[in-house]
Amino acid sequence: MMYVLAILAVTSSVWAFYPRQPPPEDWKTKTHFDITLIGTLQAISTYVFKDNMTNAKSESSALDEFFINDYNGWTSMLTTINTVRESVADTQEKKRGIPYVHCHADLIKLAHTHVIACRDRLLSRKDDINELQKLIGECLYTIQSFYSNTNWVEMFGKIPYLDFGIKGTQLMRVARSDEDTCLDMKDSLVSCKDNLFVTNMLTSGFHHGRANRKPARPKNALKGKCSHGGLNDDSRNLIAKCGINKETTVEALSPHYHLHHQAYEAAVEATKQFFIAEDTGILNILGDELFKTVFQIKQRTQVSLSFAVDFSGSMAGEIAAVKEQIIQLVTSTIGSNNEPTDYVLSLFNDPVNLTEGFVYTSGQDMIDKIATIVVSGGGDCPEFAAAGILKAIELSKPRSTVIVFTDADAKDFDRLQEVTDAAMAKHIPITSVLSSQCSSRKRRDILVRKRRETQLFYQRLSESTGGTVYSTDKDNFGSVLTEVVEVVFPTSEVLIETYEWQDNEVENKLINVDGSIQLLKISIKGGSDERDIDFLYQNGTAITFPSTGASRVITSNNEVIMSIQSILFISNLTHGAYFLRKNINHTYVINITAQSSIKVVDGMYEKSTSGSLVTLKGSPVSGNNYTYFVVVFNMVNGTCNNLYMVNSSGYNMVSYTPDSRSSEYDMLCSTDIVIPDYAFQMKLNVSNVFGDPVVRTVRSVYRPTSVELNVIASSDDVPIGNERVVTYEVTNTGAIIDSYIVQISDDHSYVLAPDSMNHTLGPGEKTEGNFTLLPNSTIGLLYVMLIKKKIYVLNT
Repeated sequence: MMYVLAILAVTSSVWAFYPRQPPPEDWKTKTHFDITLIGTLQAISTYVFKDNMTNAKSESSALDEFFINDYNGWTSMLTTINTVRESVADTQEKKRGIPYVHCHADLIKLAHTHVIACRDRLLSRKDDINELQKLIGECLYTIQSFYSNTNWVEMFGKIPYLDFGIKGTQLMRVARSDEDTCLDMKDSLVSCKDNLFVTNMLTSGFHHGRANRKPARPKNALKGKCSHGGLNDDSRNLIAKCGINKETTVEALSPHYHLHHQAYEAAVEATKQFFIAEDTGILNILGDELFKTVFQIKQRTQVSLSFAVDFSGSMAGEIAAVKEQIIQLVTSTIGSNNEPTDYVLSLFNDPVNLTEGFVYTSGQDMIDKIATIVVSGGGDCPEFAAAGILKAIELSKPRSTVIVFTDADAKDFDRLQEVTDAAMAKHIPITSVLSSQCSSRKRRDILVRKRRETQLFYQRLSESTGGTVYSTDKDNFGSVLTEVVEVVFPTSEVLIETYEWQDNEVENKLINVDGSIQLLKISIKGGSDERDIDFLYQNGTAITFPSTGASRVITSNNEVIMSIQSILFISNLTHGAYFLRKNINHTYVINITAQSSIKVVDGMYEKSTSGSLVTLKGSPVSGNNYTYFVVVFNMVNGTCNNLYMVNSSGYNMVSYTPDSRSSEYDMLCSTDIVIPDYAFQMKLNVSNVFGDPVVRTVRSVYRPTSVELNVIASSDDVPIGNERVVTYEVTNTGAIIDSYIVQISDDHSYVLAPDSMNHTLGPGEKTEGNFTLLPNSTIGLLYVMLIKKKIYVLNT
């Protein structure tokens, strides 16, 4: 069974389906989150089945077969769907004042045109997958809202209207502005099932909270325009009273609540067809490869983790970082489903006959070999990089990735085509991490013509094979290397706990090992010997290192790493409570991670002016209230026990008892929190169906601020050649006078001068400012940044 955690929030205002989660008392209601998840999963499952990407016997089982035992691939796909459904949910509030986006006020033709235009813009976002996913969400919001807000379901039930939003189709007739569509009812909140009398045309309700006004009718009129209806819509009290929305199962919120599940089923099927309809699905627009990329539809394959390492004398500092990173990576995956098939190490130098290649199926053997590397030689700067890369390609399995580490140009740059051909034949991208110090020191000794060619060697190789080039210096080599390896070969570790174990704390530390954990990794910093701390079984005896399935290493930075592999199969080691025991009293920093199918993604939401919850942008503000949400997919019948706010030392500062809701696909946990004045993380404690505790700490560190920046800008595309004013508000939420600089920039120089503003504000004061944009060519990204300039202490 696979588990994934994602984010949700609650909203009290409804204008279509609930965006994320209904209130606890309305647990039967389906939301945009539910619709998007199920519709998209159905679409991908059908696509995988019909494209013969699995041996599954049916469409419904195709994804289970495709991702069998590959919980990391499954998680990656669900993460992309989560981005899309977050966009669907946020669109409800972002487009609050545009009635046709919600299919309100009989503006169904405009809604139809809006979806067509949205689809037409998809390919323009192909170079930014995240923005493409968000645009898909915007399209889907209007498609899904069609079924909760119009009378389609009253006429045709759960059958989707596949012509809606499709270019070249003719919509069925929509009620004219002067045509009445609903009967006036005695009560505006109950007994409204039979208020709709049109059965041969489309209509939708008016909603006074959505920038549209319901046409007035004479006082004693028996008919009028339909309202959206529900407690949040004042138009329900005007003729014709009541409404027709189907967004919830609660009559006071949705006059046609009895049709909610039919609207949900129609919206799910429409979502599915939006992606994969035979002639009109966006699969036809995006193409197979882009569609697979958008949703990370990739199977885990038998691949090597391959390194080509320059071990010449100038690489002494970098080699230490390479050793450190490989040890971290191997100990994070060894013995788990995420471990590579084998490890390839190619060492190159000058002369070329020093090039050697090694293949290891054991991660421990790779660690042992890495520890023996000693830098030497390489009198002049260029090294025989091509020879080293070719050796790595030769030893690697197809579709692996080779990572090159060097600080030098390629002396054998004339073999570029040979290397390119070899890599492309095995579908191996070449990613290079370059430290420039050697090159800058020695380059004056190389002919100008050769210099230009060698500078292009790694760039040309990456472009041809689909890799990337990372340039850095020796001081930042380690941190860049960490980023590169996570991109090329993500370990998908989950964080269990991280904390400081103070020297005055002598009690053993508890570790909860849940049944989903395949590999437990414990990192210990602050000691001097690998035996400073023991890992204890449930019976109090210490595990022996090394032993079958368990290893312990100490790095060059005196970091001790315990790696306990295939944790359920080690003698006497089952899920339950285990402990760390100090043998030497020091202050240690403990970091406990795992390979597990239960993964955590978190987020916060703030209330908009309309009362809806929207995704928090930027840092939370100290003292403000936010809603924090967690979803556990495929953890049906579990229990949300506690959410903890932990400080930078790992201590539980505040405990929350979250609300929870289970559905057939997930479990939701949420709580309101007050932001403190210190950096914090959130830790989750839930119980699975057997009552076993599952503990996860979210990796995100929240750093509260005492200033609030609110950018007031339309999310609509800006017409080329037209000026657009971007307004912002700055509020000092702290207790002292502060000065701030607000800066704006973009990636196409669209911002007109001035591009920065200065403000000085006292406690609680607010000010506004604005910038002007003039787009003149293509899509651009806008950045608004606030910098605290000075601090003044108030006189008392």
